[in-house]
Amino acid sequence: METKQNDELQKEAIRKICEERNITELVHFTHIDNLSSILYLGLMTREELDESGITYRITDDKRLDGYPEAVSLSISFPNYKMFHNKSYGQKEKWVVLSLFPKILWEFDCAFFPDNAARSNLRRTPIKQLKTVESFMDLFSEKDNKRSSDLPSYYPTNPQAEVLVFNNIPSFYIREIYFCDDGTRDEWCRSLSGGQWELIEDIGFIFTGNKKYFLPREDYSNW
Repeated sequence: METKQNDELQKEAIRKICEERNITELVHFTHIDNLSSILYLGLMTREELDESGITYRITDDKRLDGYPEAVSLSISFPNYKMFHNKSYGQKEKWVVLSLFPKILWEFDCAFFPDNAARSNLRRTPIKQLKTVESFMDLFSEKDNKRSSDLPSYYPTNPQAEVLVFNNIPSFYIREIYFCDDGTRDEWCRSLSGGQWELIEDIGFIFTGNKKYFLPREDYSNW
């Protein structure tokens, strides 16, 4: 009973922090070829995808964080360093998914203040990264690394990430960002009538928004 109460208190604390910092979205970038299946099946862990036999394009073939049983998300803005490397010269082949922030307190999440593949974080027991304190560390102002004009809803380090140890159903997706309106329109036209009707019924929003395909405004600090 006490453990359950502590879990509920932690979830409520994370929810309040999100409210105070005006965190309205989590994001995940993926190849555009994966988009249709994600809208039907949700975001699935690498482990689940491989076991199910679903065909997909791999975003991170090495997965050095060592957690194939988790989905990687960023808070408010993509990890642009990794995204740039993956999408260089072909932005139109990628999309950024915007998801509801309630994932942070409704799912089993671990919070990494830097890229989860960093050696020091790989050595950190995962339990230590699933606390309110570890979530707050994402916004640390220690060592003067956080820019004074950085919006409150951005983690300090642009490579900070959240690992979600569950599949994430598609109804947690709030919007899909394409690099521009033309790419969005072309993708929509590529769908068959039945596919489009089903996706339209679910109510996804498709937007051309190049902001998420560019570096974060404090890129010069990193």
